[in-house]
Order: sequence, then C-alpha cells, then structure tokens
Amino acid sequence: MKSAAQNQPGFLLRLYAEARRRVGSYILVGLLNTIIGYGMFSLLFFLIGANIGLVPTLLITHVLATSVGYFNLSRVTFSDSSGKNSWLKYQGFYILPLVTNILVVPAIIDLWAVNTYMAQGLFAVFYAGLAYFYHLVVTFGTTSEDKRGD
Repeated sequence: MKSAAQNQPGFLLRLYAEARRRVGSYILVGLLNTIIGYGMFSLLFFLIGANIGLVPTLLITHVLATSVGYFNLSRVTFSDSSGKNSWLKYQGFYILPLVTNILVVPAIIDLWAVNTYMAQGLFAVFYAGLAYFYHLVVTFGTTSEDKRGD
C-alpha cells in the first residue's frame, strides 16, 4: 500500500500537465475570442457606429463577444458545464473592462490621436492577459477534489 508521499510526484506531474494543456488551450481560444470580439467591434462600428456612436457600439459588442467567449472557453479550455453560475462569474470579470473600455478608449483616441480601431485593439490586447488568471481561479476554478484527481 502506497503512502500519500509516494503518490505526490504523480499528482504533481498530472497537475503540471493539466496546467500546460490549459495555458496552451487558453492562448489559442483566447486569440480566437479576441479576433472574434475585435472583428465584431470593427464590423459594428463600420456599419452603425456613425449612427449610434462609440459607446452604444461598445455595449452591443460586449454582449455578443463575451457570450461567444464564454461558450468557447467553457467548452474547450476549462471543460465546464455548470452553466448559469459560471456564466455570471465570467460576465462579472468583464464589467470592469467594459466600464474601463468606455472611459479609456475615447481618451486614447483624443489624447494620442489614434483612430478608433487602433485604440480598441490596444485595449483588447491589454485585458487578454488579465482574463486568463481570473478565469482560471474564479470563473472555472477547480475544486480540491478535481485537483486530487479523485
């Protein structure tokens, strides 16, 4: 009969392998989500931005892009099927970026004299890295039973 200490290396190797898989998957899915979100913003701003303005375009894009992003991350990277509760946690992370986006992107446009597409692209890249750690720990965080492999 093996002691807990004898099982430790196997546990650590499994934990390390899972972390590597998640990081790789997150990078690929996150890149896809960022491209989709930025594409949605660019298309909507091009089509209706002049009529409704920047902030309404950002709000519409936010709802669409975060819904697609949640679906992709929950199915591919984190294999989560808990539904509404994790969706609310996922959206909870994106409230701060949404508010910051509404405040910062117009300021970037005015202060740095860059176009709207460039300002939004810079903002999207900044938040992409922060999102991984939030989703890993809060949105799709694993339980202690999951980490033990029981």
